[in-house]
Amino acid sequence: MFQFIPVHEDNIYAVRVSGKLHHEDYQKFLPELEALLESEDKIAFLIELDDFHGADLSAIKDDISFGLKHSNSFEKVAIVGEKKWHHWMTLISSPFLKSDVKYFDRVALQEAWDWLRVKEYSNSDLADMPVKPYQKMIVGIDFSPHSKHAAKRAIQLSQQSSARLELVNVVNEAALYDLYYDPIGMGFTMTEFSQAGMEGISNMIDSLIDKSKDQMKSFITELGLEDDQGIVLTGRPNSTLNSYAQAQDVDLIVMGTHGKRGIDAILGSTTRYIQSHAHCEVLAVPLVV
Repeated sequence: MFQFIPVHEDNIYAVRVSGKLHHEDYQKFLPELEALLESEDKIAFLIELDDFHGADLSAIKDDISFGLKHSNSFEKVAIVGEKKWHHWMTLISSPFLKSDVKYFDRVALQEAWDWLRVKEYSNSDLADMPVKPYQKMIVGIDFSPHSKHAAKRAIQLSQQSSARLELVNVVNEAALYDLYYDPIGMGFTMTEFSQAGMEGISNMIDSLIDKSKDQMKSFITELGLEDDQGIVLTGRPNSTLNSYAQAQDVDLIVMGTHGKRGIDAILGSTTRYIQSHAHCEVLAVPLVV
């Protein structure tokens, strides 16, 4: 059967498909979909195959007929499934649609949504697209000279665009928990580390947070910023910084880099992660001496 999934975004629609499809299922579903297509220019469409067992011959004919009739009606089609033949089915159906059709495994459902949300533009559209001023920026800092240099660049940019600026430091508590649960894998013996216990880990994290807050206060004072422009978070630096940027609807993330040769040395793992996963612009600022 077909079941529309409520989506609160313009031009994006979704449907869940389950069980085995028959001609009767298409007779109920297609009029609703056609009415939707008549009200829109082109839509992005997500099809989630949930406990899907295929379709009989009449349903397959309905699907092919609809695809040929509305081959230009879709901007993108994301098909989310969990079996190899779901992927194979996507490859078979792609030629009947002139839109971009892409398959995603169920574990990559968020990637499917992100892919649908990214609007495709022609070269002429991109050339005429206005550049919007920044409204909110963050700088990922570790209190090193490289992050201080990046912060100075961000201050300059924020002043030019009258944007809100925050300096964000992430205390890597996850590394301490990794160390507690797997000290041998982290290069320690069980005896060396088990003496601290979970209470000791908690105290270490509290100590690191307090130290980072003190460093942040000195850091922003030296840069001439306000107290509320320094943020200390806990977690894994790459994912936590990226998550914070999305939650705060940040326009630009600024990161300091070491400026050495080689992509790993230039960017570093955190900056590479941010550039690959951020939903906003990312500026990598090397400290060139």
